[in-house]
Amino acid sequence: GSGNLEEDQDDVGYYTSADGQPGLVSPPVANITINVGTSATNPLTTNPPDTANNPLSPAQPQSSNSIVGTWVDTYTSSTSYQDSVSGSFAPPTGGSWNYTFNPDGTYVFDFLFQNTFYSCTTTIFNSEEGSYVANPDGVLMLTQTKSHTKSEDSCTASSNYERDNPLETEYFFFQFKHEVIDGVDYGERLELTDLILNSQGTLEVDPEDNTALSLSREAQ
Repeated sequence: GSGNLEEDQDDVGYYTSADGQPGLVSPPVANITINVGTSATNPLTTNPPDTANNPLSPAQPQSSNSIVGTWVDTYTSSTSYQDSVSGSFAPPTGGSWNYTFNPDGTYVFDFLFQNTFYSCTTTIFNSEEGSYVANPDGVLMLTQTKSHTKSEDSCTASSNYERDNPLETEYFFFQFKHEVIDGVDYGERLELTDLILNSQGTLEVDPEDNTALSLSREAQ
């Protein structure tokens, strides 16, 4: 049907400061090395913890610099579609990330992405569960035990599906930062940068996805 597309500049990005300005965070520049072992069920599992040969260690108790807790990030595009007949607005375009790291070394991750183009809306929801290991030197390993995706599309029937995904092990470089503007501390943030396993068996920043996801700690 006919309609009007009202568009302003999108505020789309992984990180937005308190004054509403989007920005990028810098990923680490040096390669990060860990030892990687193999098993019959998961070729990317790490070797058993060994302080001499493997810097990976179990999750640590809660502290001001602990990854334990819930971390979130959201964005919403300012682009909106209004139906010229009914006057109603279509659902907004946006996304949200939600990581919860528990003290027992398990985690839950929820991701929601919604995209609206005129009268058509696509919504993708992904949920994960598993265990995590936080390396004191900044490597985070997530081992999935559950991964599920649900897709809905108001215009394309073939894009409506629900499925369990193959289980994977993911690696990130993580660091903590505080957002301080004009001397005001707006809270702690967790930055995650994708790492990939190269042919030499070491981890490095993914050259195709080297922008960090910046999440804020949810108040407890």
